[in-house]
Amino acid sequence: VNHSFMPIMIEVVLFDFFKMSLISLLFY
Repeated sequence: VNHSFMPIMIEVVLFDFFKMSLISLLFY
């Protein structure tokens, strides 16, 4: 479960960071 769960969590965090960055650039 840990091996399967960890990459998904990292991917979600990276996607969230990318989304926030994109929104920040758009609103700037």
